[in-house]
Amino acid sequence: MSFDTRSAAFAYLRTYYSAAALDREDTFLLDATIDGIEHARRVAVAAGQSLRCLELGCGPVAAWALCPGAVAGELWLAERSQGGRQVLHEWLTGDREAFDWSVYAAHVAKRMVELVVMHSVADAISGTPEEFAALVSSAARLVAPRGSLLISVNTEVDEWHAEAVAFPQVRLSCDQVLAAIEGAGLQAVFSRQRSRLPDGKDTETAHTMVVLADKPPRAE
Repeated sequence: MSFDTRSAAFAYLRTYYSAAALDREDTFLLDATIDGIEHARRVAVAAGQSLRCLELGCGPVAAWALCPGAVAGELWLAERSQGGRQVLHEWLTGDREAFDWSVYAAHVAKRMVELVVMHSVADAISGTPEEFAALVSSAARLVAPRGSLLISVNTEVDEWHAEAVAFPQVRLSCDQVLAAIEGAGLQAVFSRQRSRLPDGKDTETAHTMVVLADKPPRAE
């Protein structure tokens, strides 16, 4: 997936996000993210740590940064594409042409996290399951001991479309996602899946999958 231009980034937002109201997918991802952040917040507070959060590959999407943004001592957004960074910058600077995330902000409770968040990014930029596993391992290295990785993945799909733009991705099963997380030295705290609804029909394999995984404490 690449947002090389502002128009491609906005095509993606217009297709998958709404400035008017949240749909079931939005609510599912926001609630799962908030629950994961709340878990990580409790762990950090118990350890006497300040909260730091890094979202890898955020694209042009500000929705997920809203979740830890209210309580994290530090929050970083990392995005390699020019179009994604431009759209985010418009939102951060209050540009009148920026995408309106108000309905997402209204949904986010102020509770949260020493956490790395990856929403639909590792699967989108990987060409093979092995590349996906390597990206998860790289992200896991950024998680502090006792910290968490919160990742969402679209499983059993090869590409997505936003208007006339096609976004290919690696095809993964839920088991492959969990195996990659375990292989990165993390322990899944929860795993949630929701069947997607292509053409208005449920499928048995295509899912939106959200996993929260913890890194164990550093050995003394």
